[in-house]
Amino acid sequence: FNGSTDYISVASNSTLNISNSKITLAAWVKKNTATSTGYIINKGVPVTGGDGYNVRLSTSTVTAKIQITTNVSDDKTYNFPTDTNWHFLVVVFAATSSNSGIYVDGTRLGSMSSGAASQASSTSLTIGSYNDGTSVFDGSIDEARVYDRVLTATEVYQLYKNSAAPLAKLTKSGQSD
Repeated sequence: FNGSTDYISVASNSTLNISNSKITLAAWVKKNTATSTGYIINKGVPVTGGDGYNVRLSTSTVTAKIQITTNVSDDKTYNFPTDTNWHFLVVVFAATSSNSGIYVDGTRLGSMSSGAASQASSTSLTIGSYNDGTSVFDGSIDEARVYDRVLTATEVYQLYKNSAAPLAKLTKSGQSD
């Protein structure tokens, strides 16, 4: 992802909506520079309200947002490493689970509020940008996942330990850099 035009768009599908008030988002991320910013995973969450979820990086923070209409919303920000190494990022959200939270490299940074219901958004899911192609991430994203259930802290840690960070980035010519 080059920070200006590269992103992936997945057509709207009901399987990507939050069902039964549960969702887990996960991805390996690597900033191109220490100041790289942008969206990692996004579905919906228009500025004017509506349903959706996203996780985005700023220079030194990670923010996750779950929004169910304009009435129920949780928007949490925690510190994120400012290096250019691979990091495993996971956001777990459930209306009734104490497992809800943001994890980096298998460690829980903090909680997400509970109380939201299921949501349905007709927007595309994007990886590497906001749903309109703006706020494009400047870095690499690998193994992006959306689960329709709550992963436990043990499962998050096992995913981190058992799905090693990518070793190299292949360029279009097939050479690693």
